[in-house]
Amino acid sequence: MRIHLRRRGVPLAVSLVLVSLGPSSAAAEWFVGGFAGSTAGGLLDKTKAMSGVRGGYWLTDWVGGELRAAGVPRALEVDGMPDLVLRSSISTETFNLLIAPLGHRRSMAPYAAIGFGRIHTHEDVGTRSADNENLAVEIGGGVQGRLAGPVGWHVEARYERDTGTFIAGPGLAVPGPTFWGLTAGALVTFGR
Repeated sequence: MRIHLRRRGVPLAVSLVLVSLGPSSAAAEWFVGGFAGSTAGGLLDKTKAMSGVRGGYWLTDWVGGELRAAGVPRALEVDGMPDLVLRSSISTETFNLLIAPLGHRRSMAPYAAIGFGRIHTHEDVGTRSADNENLAVEIGGGVQGRLAGPVGWHVEARYERDTGTFIAGPGLAVPGPTFWGLTAGALVTFGR
């Protein structure tokens, strides 16, 4: 009899946990927004402009997910050496898990983000053009808040890492670009 109760108790406990993590009308909401800022550190020799969009869904008050797309034009061009890299860009598309330990609906809510996706690097060097696509890993966090009604703001720092090689040749392999993105932007929430 005791084994029978344990077998029923485990599914009941799992069901209660899943229901508690499921969406609630008070905390679940969609969001979409844009951001702009600059890069710092890593393979990029100096700060470069960065911009993008993000959108996602807060499943509970403290757990959500997002799709994020960012671009860094002129990413690999070196100031003072215009013939080295003529044109270049880096773009990322990532899916991230968001965790807001104090809840995402506060007037100032810190959150962490971790995820993966695709990083695309393009460069024109002399008469040669190179494109690389690799797995991207993204980790970081920020603070978000509300301005009025559904309109809010966010400030964040994200570390972007290309897990592959950037240039590969006979005996030559350079790690893919890594950099920090320091950005701020507006958010619009809906669906609660």
